[in-house]
Amino acid sequence: MKAELTGQYGSKLNVRDLTVGPQFLYPRGKALFFGHALFGDSRSFVRLGTGEGDTARAIVLGGGVDLGISPRFAFRAVQADFVHTTLFGATQNNVRISTGLVYRWHTIRRRGRKPTLSSP
Repeated sequence: MKAELTGQYGSKLNVRDLTVGPQFLYPRGKALFFGHALFGDSRSFVRLGTGEGDTARAIVLGGGVDLGISPRFAFRAVQADFVHTTLFGATQNNVRISTGLVYRWHTIRRRGRKPTLSSP
């Protein structure tokens, strides 16, 4: 299970997504490949005139690869997601690509081996 909180902030529009769902992991050496299907809410706030806002559903489908640094930290080489929202009565379909440092709450246990990577 995975939970993800993301935000996109601009001069006139702020969007925050909170999504949860299953994540599938495939560890190979120091690399950890993952895929996920996340569902939740998207909240938008527009800084025009009255400061209108909206809340709608959000669907995030995607995956990527992490490179292990230590049992608790990894470098996210790439994460690519398809993000679907329906804010202000219109449908938005976007692609989000990200990279960065990952902190893991626990390690992945492999059969007959010491833990090396952990799930995000």
